[in-house]
Amino acid sequence: MYVYMITKLEIANQALRELKINAVQSLESNEAVSNIVSESIDWSIRSVLTDKNWSYSTKSFVLSPSLEYTDNTGKYIYTFELPHDVDHVIKVLDEAFDLVPDYQLSGTLIHSNMKKLVVNYVSFDTELTNISHTIASLISLHLAKSLCFRLTENADLKASLDQRYQVELSSASAKDARQKPLQKYITESTSQFLGAHNGYGSI
Repeated sequence: MYVYMITKLEIANQALRELKINAVQSLESNEAVSNIVSESIDWSIRSVLTDKNWSYSTKSFVLSPSLEYTDNTGKYIYTFELPHDVDHVIKVLDEAFDLVPDYQLSGTLIHSNMKKLVVNYVSFDTELTNISHTIASLISLHLAKSLCFRLTENADLKASLDQRYQVELSSASAKDARQKPLQKYITESTSQFLGAHNGYGSI
C-alpha cells in the first residue's frame, strides 16, 4: 500500500501560509525566512509529538538488565538502560504485562527488582515516517504560532493562532485516544514491531 510521506518542507510551508508569507523552496537555503524556519521546525515537531501520549510517538521496549550500570543505593537488584529516544516514561510493566509499582528512574537508567521490564514511553524522534495529516497540521500550527511575532509582529494573529492550536490539540488528542490500536513492543534483538501479548491491551 502506498503511504504518502509528509516532509518538513511541506509542514514549514503550511506554517508560512498561516502567516501569509510566501513559501520557501528549501529549508537549506541562505534566505532569512528559510533559516528562521529551519532553526525552529525540529523543536515544533518534538513539542507536538511529546505534548500528548500520541499513538504515533508512543512505543514499548522490552528491557534486559544492564551489565554496565548498577544501583548505587543498594535498594534495587537490577538496572536497565532506557532506549535512546525516550522523552518521558508512561508506565513500566513486568513480563506478565502487569504494572510495576516499585522502580526508580535516574536519568537514562531505571532501577527495579524485576529481572525484565517492559517500558511504555513517548519518543522524541523527529522523523516523520507515516505521520498522520492531523499531527502534521498540528506541527505546522505550532510552528506558525511560535514564529508569528518574529516574522509578522502581529500580536492579534499570534493570539488567534495560540487559541486555535489549543483547540485543535485537544480535538486531535481525543480522536487519537479513541483510535489507538493494541500496543506493540520492540525487543532488544530486533527493530521490528512484534505482536503484543494478548492480555496487554491498549495503551
